[in-house]
Amino acid sequence: MSEIIAGVLSLIGIFVTGFTTHFFTKKKTTADIKSQNAETEKTEAVAKQSELDNVEKAVAIWRKLAEDIAATSRAQTEALNKQVDELLKQRIDLKTQLDQMSKKLEESTAQNKKILDKMTELEKDYKKLQANYVELKKSLP
Repeated sequence: MSEIIAGVLSLIGIFVTGFTTHFFTKKKTTADIKSQNAETEKTEAVAKQSELDNVEKAVAIWRKLAEDIAATSRAQTEALNKQVDELLKQRIDLKTQLDQMSKKLEESTAQNKKILDKMTELEKDYKKLQANYVELKKSLP
C-alpha cells in the first residue's frame, strides 16, 4: 500500500509541478507570443512597405520610359513633318519648272513648225529657181 501512496503522491507531485510551472511561465510565454506576433507584424509591414516601394520604383521607371518614348515620338514626328513640308515645297517647285518647260516646249514646237514650213517653202522656191536656171542655161547658146 505504501507503493500506492507513493504512486499517488508522485502523481500529485507531477501535477503540482506541472501546474506550478505553467502558472509561473504562462506570463512569459504569453509575452513571448505577443513579442513574436509583434515581430511578425513588423516584418509583414516592412515587407509590404518594401513591396510598395518596389512598385513605386517600377511605376516611376515605366513612367520615365513612356515619357521618353513620347518625347522621341514627338521629335520624330516633327522631323518627319518638316521633311514632308520640304518635299511638298520641292514638289511645287518641280511642278512649276515642269509647267514652264512644257510651255517652252510648246513654244519651241510651234517655232520649229514655222521653221519647217518656211524651209519647205524655201525648198520649193529653190527647186523653181533651179528649174528656171536649167531652162535659162538651155536657152543660152
